[in-house]
Amino acid sequence: MAIRLPISQALPAVCRNAKLSIETGRAEEMRYAVVFEKAARNWAAYVPDLPRCVTTSTSLNETRQLIADAIQFHIEGPQRRGEPVPEPTSVAETVEIRAA
Repeated sequence: MAIRLPISQALPAVCRNAKLSIETGRAEEMRYAVVFEKAARNWAAYVPDLPRCVTTSTSLNETRQLIADAIQFHIEGPQRRGEPVPEPTSVAETVEIRAA
């Protein structure tokens, strides 16, 4: 059963954050930076901290869901093998500027 990672509607990017459980000492929630790009006919998304974690779709909403599924897939492998899950380290932000 896939557990969906929460992705804010306030995208284009999600900043990193990891919350630890005091009782278990394990991460309960990890937030990875996600970059969404609009192409001529589709949307694409990738996760800088998870190599080869990419997706594409015709709509932004579907791309959001697909990248959440891809993130889950990319962290389940190391978990099953008893390996460490890549920590989120990238930060993505929107910078507002005044047009000249």
